[in-house]
Amino acid sequence: MQGNALAYEELFPITQRGVCWAKTSSPTITDSISTDSIGNGTFASNMANLNAGIKYYVRAYAKNSEGVGYGLEKAFTTLDGIPELATDSVNNVTATSATVYGMVSDNDGLDILEKGFCWGRGAILTTDSSHQAVSGNQLGNFALTIGNLSLGTNYCHCLQPKELTAREPITLNVLVNFTTKTGCPR
Repeated sequence: MQGNALAYEELFPITQRGVCWAKTSSPTITDSISTDSIGNGTFASNMANLNAGIKYYVRAYAKNSEGVGYGLEKAFTTLDGIPELATDSVNNVTATSATVYGMVSDNDGLDILEKGFCWGRGAILTTDSSHQAVSGNQLGNFALTIGNLSLGTNYCHCLQPKELTAREPITLNVLVNFTTKTGCPR
């Protein structure tokens, strides 16, 4: 956030300036603030300890011996921090294994702590279902070969992201079905 503090510097010098912000409109210096030096001129502020997915109201302030003045209010919403995921295809299906594919396309600027897949025999998967992490914390495609599957069984799989920094665990996304081979020669 940038601001601009102007005053009659010689008569009423600015003793504190920055921005103030809150989750409600008309924030004041009794809410969260940054303190970004003294005097007239343009300044930049860093707002810290914001929560993901929340609308905030912010405005510049300047303080002198006569009181506090405020700039125009602006509003913004922080990113929700939930990664964008896509469960992709299944290949190399055998009687007891399959290779599953997925992609993380966006992370809203937060660290990806862990990513992987979960799978099971039913149409409803939870984080208690069979699951395995895949190494790496970058965006893009990733794959996993799942072993120890039962012969001729219908499975479904989906991506299972681990919670991101300062976030709650994320619900599972779209399921992809596949059936292992029976193991019988044709």
